[in-house]
Amino acid sequence: MSFISVFSSNVWNLFKTILIESRNVLTYSAYPLTEISNEFDIAPEILYAYHGKIIEDIEIGGMKVERQSIDYEGLKFKVNINVVEVDGQYRIFCEYNDQLYSETLISTFLESIRIVLNKFQTFDESTLMKDISIIENDDWGVDDLAYDDVPEDRLNKIFENQVEMHPDRVILYATDGEFTYDELNKKANRIAHSLIKRGVGPEDRIMFILNRDSNVVASIFGILKSGAAFIPVDSEYPSERIEHVLTDSESKFIIVDDVIEKKGIDLSGYEDNLLDVNELLKEKDTANPDPDVHANNMAYLIYTSGSTGLPKGVILEHGNIANFVYPDPRNVCTYELVHNLEKEDYKVLSTTTVAFDVFQQEIMGSLLNGVPMVFANDTEYKDPIEMMDLIHRTGANVYIATPSRLLQYLEIEAMQETMYGFKVYIHAGEPFSKRLYELLSQNSNGKFFNMYGPTETTVYCNGVQLESSDIHIGKELFNVHEMVMDFDSNPLPPNVIGELYIAGKGVSREYLNRPEKNAEAYEVINGIRFYRSGDFVKVTEEGDYYVFGRMDNQIKLRGLRIEIGEIEVGLSKFPGIKSVAVVVRKIKGNDHLCAYFTVHDEYREENRGENEYSINIDDLKASLAEKLVYYMVPTVYMELDEMPQTANGKTDLRNLPEPVLITEYVAPENDIEAFFTNLFGEILGLDEVSATDNFFEIGGTSLLVTKITMEALNRNYNLNYGDVFSNPTPRALAELVLSDQSEEKKAELSY
Repeated sequence: MSFISVFSSNVWNLFKTILIESRNVLTYSAYPLTEISNEFDIAPEILYAYHGKIIEDIEIGGMKVERQSIDYEGLKFKVNINVVEVDGQYRIFCEYNDQLYSETLISTFLESIRIVLNKFQTFDESTLMKDISIIENDDWGVDDLAYDDVPEDRLNKIFENQVEMHPDRVILYATDGEFTYDELNKKANRIAHSLIKRGVGPEDRIMFILNRDSNVVASIFGILKSGAAFIPVDSEYPSERIEHVLTDSESKFIIVDDVIEKKGIDLSGYEDNLLDVNELLKEKDTANPDPDVHANNMAYLIYTSGSTGLPKGVILEHGNIANFVYPDPRNVCTYELVHNLEKEDYKVLSTTTVAFDVFQQEIMGSLLNGVPMVFANDTEYKDPIEMMDLIHRTGANVYIATPSRLLQYLEIEAMQETMYGFKVYIHAGEPFSKRLYELLSQNSNGKFFNMYGPTETTVYCNGVQLESSDIHIGKELFNVHEMVMDFDSNPLPPNVIGELYIAGKGVSREYLNRPEKNAEAYEVINGIRFYRSGDFVKVTEEGDYYVFGRMDNQIKLRGLRIEIGEIEVGLSKFPGIKSVAVVVRKIKGNDHLCAYFTVHDEYREENRGENEYSINIDDLKASLAEKLVYYMVPTVYMELDEMPQTANGKTDLRNLPEPVLITEYVAPENDIEAFFTNLFGEILGLDEVSATDNFFEIGGTSLLVTKITMEALNRNYNLNYGDVFSNPTPRALAELVLSDQSEEKKAELSY
């Protein structure tokens, strides 16, 4: 019997369809299932059998017929479901492969069948199938949720309360000095009054692009104290992305310093909107302003990757962040930092880019709770050697990062002692691997927190202190309510995988200027406003959540959220490209963003060689680099004659050919070039590296750069972290090293 989807229909039509189909299928009942399986490559996994009254006594000629059941060992299917009618009641028996399914899950499955059958008897025949859930309670709603109040829900006031309690506490360690609460507050107030005098107030947006020093922190709180919302922009952003954020956000002003000259950021078209932070700090008034700000006012606008090709702005309010940083025991990692601050003398190391939402844990989770923050400068947050020096100088002992970043640091022997020495590790942005847990549990005395949450729910919505290799994301945080839903937004029972819906005080206001996206992502059900995470999860009876990946084509690459659609749009706009597909594939153990494309007939080079393209790939990369953040530019490009298609005409991502790194081999010309080609190959697991191969285009990442600098230092080469980005090929690095050596030394280096 073929299955016909009728879930958009009603209960009556379901029964009618099944009745008709079951009668029709009897015509073919003699046809062997094995033949069908072989012919159509169908491998049934569940056997369902309705036996009627076959186990009741049978009489023939007035005599009872004795029957004997024939037992068999082993299952032909993963699950066998048998329904038997006995004395007017139905009994359901289930046999299953216990290597695949737990007893708890099967019990839940059978209970769901009972629930649905009972609902069939009570629902009207016009009830739609998609409206029937497999849990007992259909009356859940907003009245079932309870929220706790926080004593203060305005960020500017929370900060000022800390200033009043601890005016002389050194709260910020930055490259331009150490600052007490009182000193930092006065800097922020100067900026706030400067903005207020320029007409800034509630719901205004203020963007900043600054060097990583105390002025970043003072600007954030200065903007909040003026009543406005801050928009963090990484100075490494490409020009098109900066301009999009500026225009889409309708930012009233942009606070800058000399970083825009150092990074060559062209803001010449917005001179009337530029404010030099040093000019703002000349303001004399250092009193606390009192803007008309409330919990529902915008505090923070952060831009994330967008599926339409343009980043989208997520609006977070004062109340969202105030709830996120409140030191309630349910906010597990923040509670630890606050509750044991005096005992452990915690200092939070901040190495996250200001444009990544986890930065809010570093700054707000710390400074709004009296916990000192060590703010790495523009070199220290990238260069692990400089970062370790900062850690040793300041005594920073709380580390917040993606799991992959820490794992790569732990692979470098020279970093292990420092990186195993933290008292608290807070990890988010991607799955926490069992390998990382094993390394930390064996070598560190610290506490490990695994945190989870989309940007749209204010950084985190779940978290747990891990104490075993059973990795999950823990329970709901403070004032967070979650449900696991099916495809029709009906709640699912424990241990059943569905989509995570998140409600509560952390759910953001909306996407700025994206009504269609808001309608997709935010949904009100039974009076409860949910954010649909797009993540597959399950929840246990104990309330612990496990994540099983994405439902859509959004990905995380080294902890960074990427919408594949944004990359594909950028590729599609390049002249000549007809169709595109972008996937993440492993090559020699390293994750690569791989771009597959076809070209229009008039561009196709029919006689191109195996490692050649019909278009200029260097020009394509340059075009993408103008639009996309560096980590979103693919490293592998594959031109296809045509895209593989599924039966329904969609691009068949599973049948894309294996990606190949296409490079032209150029042999090294001296010992130093040979050293770097061998080193690149060793780090990336490549058999052959050309002297002209770009480290980042063949799979290298910013995290792996540390291995290059460490090995170079071992050979007494004067090479720092930033040099690899400026000179990313073995030949360029060799020339840099040679430039520091004498002419006599150069003459000796023949190869």
